[in-house]
Amino acid sequence: ALVAANWLADAAIVDCGGHFAKTCALCPGGNGEVWCNGDCTWTQPWLRNGPGHCDRRPAWMPSWPVLAWDVYQYLVYFWCIGTYAVLVLLFACVYYSSVVKQLPYIPYYFNVASRERGLFACFGSRDTCLYTTFCTAVVAGKNYHAAEVMGFWAGCIFTFFSMYTPFYPLVTCIRAILSMKVQQRLGHPIGFFQACCTNFWCYPCEVGRESLEVDDEVGATITCCCKVYVKPRPVTEISNLGTRLCGS
Repeated sequence: ALVAANWLADAAIVDCGGHFAKTCALCPGGNGEVWCNGDCTWTQPWLRNGPGHCDRRPAWMPSWPVLAWDVYQYLVYFWCIGTYAVLVLLFACVYYSSVVKQLPYIPYYFNVASRERGLFACFGSRDTCLYTTFCTAVVAGKNYHAAEVMGFWAGCIFTFFSMYTPFYPLVTCIRAILSMKVQQRLGHPIGFFQACCTNFWCYPCEVGRESLEVDDEVGATITCCCKVYVKPRPVTEISNLGTRLCGS
């Protein structure tokens, strides 16, 4: 029996996980997913109706389900991302001309830092919560612009591709460094480890909190949709001093 099994293994092309076959497509033998193991993996199209099938398991990163998608699923994914990108671009153009151009930069000198906000502070502001939920990249671009970390468009494009592509985990450290620069400009320095954690696990909330602090610092009130009011600088400094002293 052992010799026969070795002969079958040598003659076969793939290991089905308990038996062998010429191709992964022949592994199930009418038994479905339970007979598709070993060198093969079962692909069940979830974006359209149809039976699943047994395919060769990818040699690199076999645990990623996205690698088992078929062409139709990839097309739907990229179509959704592309459509959303166009909508964000159109909104970003309006937001830039109506809001960003009206905002001053955070001053380097003679500046009273505003109070530090909590991570979930954006839930207390309806407008900021809506902005960060549907247009996180646009709000992040505004924060980078006001802190002079990078330009609005560069920050917006970078944030979009770092969030809605598979590069999200890879660019966490870059986003953490940018957040540290913004917080340094706001007068609320944070450590690299903390910045990495918040940018990886709670990025939209981090952008929303950051946005509220930037708005406080420049004396801006931004509401939906793309409306902004900027207080005179002396009024902003007095207001920030009051909140720092009174804690509210």
